[in-house]
Amino acid sequence: MEHFYTYIVTNKKNGVLYTGITTDLDKVIEEKEFSLLSETSRLFDINRIVWFEEFGTEQEAFFRESELNSWNRIKKIDLIESLNPDWENLPVQSPSSDSQ
Repeated sequence: MEHFYTYIVTNKKNGVLYTGITTDLDKVIEEKEFSLLSETSRLFDINRIVWFEEFGTEQEAFFRESELNSWNRIKKIDLIESLNPDWENLPVQSPSSDSQ
């Protein structure tokens, strides 16, 4: 079963916020898998995943990303800090490595 994630990445606490969707969180930061993220990453030194949610379908992840993109910055910061108050780089592990 494929997993889909909506995520927020940043360069520092209260820094630039970028929201996206992926099937592989490990690659988001390591390989800069998206062209827009790559450009944003170069410009702002994006280097940590500070929030993510898992979904069973791409449509659910896309809907959540669209919802987050409509939020103002304060609401996104509140979401991040509700689960990650120190804005630490969250450890991610692909589901395929869990099942082996």
